[in-house]
Amino acid sequence: MNDQANFTRPDSDLHALGALVAGNLAPDAVPADQWPAITALALQHGLAPMLHWTLKQAGCDLDANPAWQPLIRARYQTAIDWALKERAQLEIDAALRAAGIPAIWLKGSVLARTVYPEPSLRPMSDLDVLVPYEQREAALKVVQAAGYDFYIRDEGIRAVDSRLLSFSPTAHHYCLRGGVGDAVKIELHFRVIGSEEVLSLGKLQWFTQHQQSIILADGTSLCTLSPEAHLVYLAAHAVLQHGEEHLRLLRYFDLHRCIIQLPPDWNAALDLAVAMEWTLALERALRHAVEYFATPVPAEVFEALISRRPAQENTRRVTHRHGLVYHSRRFYKKFAYLPLPERLRFFFRIFFPTSTFMRRRFAIPPGKSVWPYYFVRWYNRGRIWASAVWARGEK
Repeated sequence: MNDQANFTRPDSDLHALGALVAGNLAPDAVPADQWPAITALALQHGLAPMLHWTLKQAGCDLDANPAWQPLIRARYQTAIDWALKERAQLEIDAALRAAGIPAIWLKGSVLARTVYPEPSLRPMSDLDVLVPYEQREAALKVVQAAGYDFYIRDEGIRAVDSRLLSFSPTAHHYCLRGGVGDAVKIELHFRVIGSEEVLSLGKLQWFTQHQQSIILADGTSLCTLSPEAHLVYLAAHAVLQHGEEHLRLLRYFDLHRCIIQLPPDWNAALDLAVAMEWTLALERALRHAVEYFATPVPAEVFEALISRRPAQENTRRVTHRHGLVYHSRRFYKKFAYLPLPERLRFFFRIFFPTSTFMRRRFAIPPGKSVWPYYFVRWYNRGRIWASAVWARGEK
């Protein structure tokens, strides 16, 4: 195991899951009573299809173990979902290409084709594509003409019309939905991450010059980032966009698969991280990959990420991406720019989400009343609201 994995806890269910999908732990070495917990974590962390494939490769009879049944269902669902997204991706790419708008495909739809054993092993909630900032509105019209439109996200502080959120000063993409059965979501990016303060447009344009084309079986080509640029972007997306507080193992497994399937030029990756001022984000992401998957990252890479860290790099973006104050500040940024009618709508949808959302959010069993859980939500949201007002006053 890589010597950087100095805080691995082999008895952890999450670490066992990581070891299984990375091929570092044989399924028959896992105690029978541990499988329900590992299966639940695989579903939660987006690794259910990969765990299903791992068990099949090991010759396990998945029908024989009730704990593995959810993996079978997840694998089927991901396969169907991939078929819909694959078709949508090709249609959208062709439409943007015909309009003369360059498109760079990011994350899942590219990784599924290039670093996973089979495309359907990489679940994804949406398709991510980046277009030039100055052509973002033209690209939006093209995608809308292809049958996609804005939709409402009924969760957390995103629970407002995504058309409005897309024009927030902190936005970096448009959220659209369409395709067969209106089942495909697409994030039309005009920045790879965050706002101007996280990555300036000048740096973004330079960063996206690091690209390549992948050729599909039918000869069609898709544009994506180079292996090094994609690696650095995935790390920044995991740590800066989502934060380490809400760990989702799939994000770090993507890094693992990239490194073992498309070994990067580490010097080039380091140069990019330094130029983007993302050295701490890359360091933290790689350490997670090493911890859970024993990813082969040379020790000197970590040393260089520390020694070459720019003095002006804002490390607080990594270290402070958790806690109530941080989330309340995000809340205020999204709320403050809305006109009064939309603020009221925003407020209402946060504090009175649908019963369907409440059952999913609080895992409420069928037949049990939803209303008592609204009091829990009101308490939690009230704390964030109060903290947002306080945080605004502290600025």
